[in-house]
Amino acid sequence: MPLILNSEQTSQSNQSSISIHDAISEKNLIFVEGSDDEHFIKAILKEINLETSVQIIRAGGITSFPSKFQAKIKESMFGQVQRFAIIVDADDSKEKAFQLIKKTLARNNFSTPNKHGDIIVCNKGNVHIGVFIISKPGEDTGMLEDLFIDTQKSTPILEHVDEYFSKLAENLEKHTPQQGIARPKPQDFKYPNNEAKAKARAILASFYDDISTVGYAAQHGYVDMNSTSLDDLKSFLNKIFTC
Repeated sequence: MPLILNSEQTSQSNQSSISIHDAISEKNLIFVEGSDDEHFIKAILKEINLETSVQIIRAGGITSFPSKFQAKIKESMFGQVQRFAIIVDADDSKEKAFQLIKKTLARNNFSTPNKHGDIIVCNKGNVHIGVFIISKPGEDTGMLEDLFIDTQKSTPILEHVDEYFSKLAENLEKHTPQQGIARPKPQDFKYPNNEAKAKARAILASFYDDISTVGYAAQHGYVDMNSTSLDDLKSFLNKIFTC
């Protein structure tokens, strides 16, 4: 029988040695944007044997990260934190996302890494800090879904999904959201506004098991953990939590 991730099963699958409670309880933290990022990163931590004593905190998106981060560092238990990583999507610009994180760290009197992927030791509490910006491999834009798609290159699915999207591009007009231009109606049938998310969903729909997110795909064996696409992220996590 195929695996079907209903709400009860997903709740149970969250119970592991990685703490995901919101209140700080561990010395090692990872701030991510949302639940999909959390589950994807959790799968990688397990793959590289770092699944214990790491707490993942959802910041709710890069725009809400500054306020969420400021609230978390005010918790009494933050004083015990020895290492923390911040992992967010590049979206339109890896540099823009990195500068936003740097600004937030500096505003709260933390030292800041010189570039994405670097690890520094902060003069505030001797805390190790690292920032990783997820993008389409080899590019300065993108998101978790782009990384997921790249891990599927060796599968028999991606070729057909790419062909499907090529056909869509041939037959559906692309619409770029602009101020003053009306949003397309559903019956207008425009090309997907977010190609990465649309393509990721098409890949997920092609799996044997009923899995609806890339995070759960990673947790249930549908992501090639040996993919070179994940090398930089795995290296970053190893550096910050084992150095």
